[in-house]
Amino acid sequence: MGKDNLLYALTEDDFQNVSQDILERNLTNEELELVADKFADKIDWFDIIASSINELNLE
Repeated sequence: MGKDNLLYALTEDDFQNVSQDILERNLTNEELELVADKFADKIDWFDIIASSINELNLE
């Protein structure tokens, strides 16, 4: 695997599917941008990756 390989990604469809489940409608472009920005602020990538490594007991 190369160092620039994408390992995980969320698409607009992922956000819209959740919106459909919760709001029973798609987000507008403005709402999608607001939700995506808020989402990005909440992700602690380091802790998530570290936790996954620790759960697998990698040494």
